[in-house]
Amino acid sequence: MVRLNASQLRIADYLALIGYLAVIIIVSKLSYRKQQTTEQYHLAGKSMGVFPVLLSTIVTFFSGISFLGVPAWTFKNDLSFYMRTFSLLLVAPVLIYVMIPFYHRLNVQTAYEYLEQRFNREVRRFASALFLLMRGLYLAVVIYASSLAVSVITGLSLKATIAIIGLFCTTYTLMGGMKSVVWTQVTQFIVLVGGILVVFFSLLAKTEGNLSQMWASASEAGKLRLFHFTLDPTVDVAFAGIIIGTFFQNLALYGADQVAIQHYMTARSIGEIRRTIWLQSLLVLPIVFFLHLIGLLLWLFYRQHPERLGELPTVDYVMAYFVVRELPAGIPGLIFAGLLAATMAVTAGGLSGLSAASMNDFYRLTRADRDEGHYIRASRIFTLCWGAVATGMAFFVDRLGILIEASVKINTFFGGVLLGIFLLGMLSRRAGGGATLAAAAAGLAIVSYIGLLTKISFFWYAPIGCGVTMLVGYLISRQGTSLDAQATHRLVFRRPRLRADQNGGG
Repeated sequence: MVRLNASQLRIADYLALIGYLAVIIIVSKLSYRKQQTTEQYHLAGKSMGVFPVLLSTIVTFFSGISFLGVPAWTFKNDLSFYMRTFSLLLVAPVLIYVMIPFYHRLNVQTAYEYLEQRFNREVRRFASALFLLMRGLYLAVVIYASSLAVSVITGLSLKATIAIIGLFCTTYTLMGGMKSVVWTQVTQFIVLVGGILVVFFSLLAKTEGNLSQMWASASEAGKLRLFHFTLDPTVDVAFAGIIIGTFFQNLALYGADQVAIQHYMTARSIGEIRRTIWLQSLLVLPIVFFLHLIGLLLWLFYRQHPERLGELPTVDYVMAYFVVRELPAGIPGLIFAGLLAATMAVTAGGLSGLSAASMNDFYRLTRADRDEGHYIRASRIFTLCWGAVATGMAFFVDRLGILIEASVKINTFFGGVLLGIFLLGMLSRRAGGGATLAAAAAGLAIVSYIGLLTKISFFWYAPIGCGVTMLVGYLISRQGTSLDAQATHRLVFRRPRLRADQNGGG
């Protein structure tokens, strides 16, 4: 196993890292306010503008998985995974015009409160439990990803690093509520993007040849391939699977996942949420593209200097290995800070979402007679518990494959069924609570069968899970009667109609 001793980190690296941590503590303290209500704790009092919500939402899903996993994928394969990013442009209008208006109109703290109003409490708890399982597993991968790099950089054992990172991120999250989380995530976004650019330009300077020569070398080796046109559902990089699969995955991630919804709901108005979503779908494109370019340059650099690449136990080590071995003093510390920034941002957002769902969808429903101070204390306890659970699960993440695949598998396995539940409620006037629970169980059963007993690509888990859930729910509900239009006008999507006297004005 590749191991670097602690002397690889020099004084300048430690100073850069300490400087970053100091900035985070200062920003966290400046943005911290004592919370009087759970809305202030979980939704920052709905006081945030477009800029902080935009950057915090992006960095919430840019963990060490993306920071390490995307370059590792391109280093090993090609550019085909980049096509996943374009699905956000397709997802944005569905979020803006179908899903987000429900959450904003109903003034909910968790997305799953909508499901109780639309169906019943059992559906709300079932969906929230799916989210808790999905996001808890995802956070385990996030903690593992960062620990992997820190282990390479410091020489500490991977297990010890997982424990330290998990404890550090959980303690940091407990420092403040959602407002503090959002503003520190803005700082972390800047550090993360800065780290990406530093690695990119450092690689560009160290790789021999001009840009056209690099491009030609990568093209000859097939590293620039974007499209794999095949109808074989077992091929992970098939174009249809990537586009369709990531559409459903991202729609679930940003439209039915408490972490994203919680960030959107901190905004002051629905207009600001809409602007955030459009800007987010555009800004992600260049950030992910630079990560893929880093993977290409890593491949070129080590192709030119194979003797400088040690025997890596997993390709996920490659970027951290380059940073520590090839970059001058101080730069590894900055990159390390960028990695910690990504991990802290995702962990803080994830633990806040897990805490909100546990608090509002379970605990508060059984103890409705307590004061707000009690609920805030309980929310902090849930944060601590979920931090411990995610850290514990991180010890077993290496069994799921390379990082970027592990994260996609988790989100697609549960996300499609979760999305199907929401779309049944929003788009069907007949679907009832019992039919929806039966449909969700059928969706999970089919996805479990496909995931465990077939070789079908994990990109198809989300569309299959969503499709089965909606189809079964629709078929069961056909025997029922439509819901009363007056009683459900705020709970079921209604296509806007122009009046006869309107001339296209909005």
